[in-house]
Amino acid sequence: MVRGNLAEELLKLREEEGISFQEAGARSGIARSTISQVVNQGLRLKPNQEESLWRVIEEVRGVKERLDTEPVPPVPTGYKTEIELYETAEFREAMGWCSYVYSKRKMGVLVGHPGSGKTTILRHFAEAQPGVLYVEAWHTMRIGDLLRSIGEAIGVSLKGTNYQNTQALIAGLRDRGDLLIAIDEAEYLCRNNVDKFEVLRKIWDNTGTPIILCGTPAVERLLTVGRHGENLAQLYRRKVELIYESIRQVTADVDETKLSLVITNLVENAMKYNTEEGWVRVTVDADHKFFYLKVADSGIGIPEDMQDRIFDRFFRVDKARSRETGGSGLGLAITRNVVLMHKGAIKLTSKEGEGSTFTVRIPLKYIV
Repeated sequence: MVRGNLAEELLKLREEEGISFQEAGARSGIARSTISQVVNQGLRLKPNQEESLWRVIEEVRGVKERLDTEPVPPVPTGYKTEIELYETAEFREAMGWCSYVYSKRKMGVLVGHPGSGKTTILRHFAEAQPGVLYVEAWHTMRIGDLLRSIGEAIGVSLKGTNYQNTQALIAGLRDRGDLLIAIDEAEYLCRNNVDKFEVLRKIWDNTGTPIILCGTPAVERLLTVGRHGENLAQLYRRKVELIYESIRQVTADVDETKLSLVITNLVENAMKYNTEEGWVRVTVDADHKFFYLKVADSGIGIPEDMQDRIFDRFFRVDKARSRETGGSGLGLAITRNVVLMHKGAIKLTSKEGEGSTFTVRIPLKYIV
């Protein structure tokens, strides 16, 4: 290489090869500020300093010349341009389990640590199996968000309260035997309360729509061991027989939405505060003036000294079980208010350890 003007070559080194003055100084042992003065102010260096800089320039130029003269290898052919999924035994087993949940109309949980491939499995199953409604939860997801995500997937417009929207989804899913709801990142459903799990259980109970919850071990802990008192094991494992009796056909002038809330609150309480292999009996009757709704259960009962406060706002008999099942202490207070709004009455009879019976009496003609 013919040596020319040192300042010009150092400038080319920076502009064309991307070697900064600082890097040239590090390679040559000469301060960056000194190199800058050579380029910008024409500073003359000692011969040994110039030689050090020329060696750096020639080294970089030599590498460039070799790269420029070496033949470029041909572009290989046959390389894949997309990532392919190679099925392991674990992958096939997980896919088979998803198919089992779908075919048997089950509700199941797919658990794995972050990076274990559980999301890949669920998405692949959603792509391969027609009718899978894939919903990805997020950390601030509320009940309304969950309901709307499912509603949009099945074409059901939801504009009411969470209760009304749940009922609308149940009506839209009841005759659909070709769907499965897949909830990814299900650990985010644990935030705030357990009501989102309760909504999914209601959908499954009333429609038989299979559901897969996919998440980290936090989901499994919530469903079995619990977290902060929220243990859903009772929600999914306890077996309670629900019996409906209609002694007389009832036709009454009532607010259907509000009265449905009364029935739901009473029945859900009877289920939550029941015992293993227990029962809940719902009886409807009427005479010429009133109709009667009776909800009796074989549950834990209510201590006599607490029965006068049972309809108070935020009052809970068993606080531990209320935390486990997501109770807020408002259900019976709301129930009484709705009954009173209908000019009716509600009465409790209970014995601790044997069960409770709530009897509602409402006039057949509801006058505001």
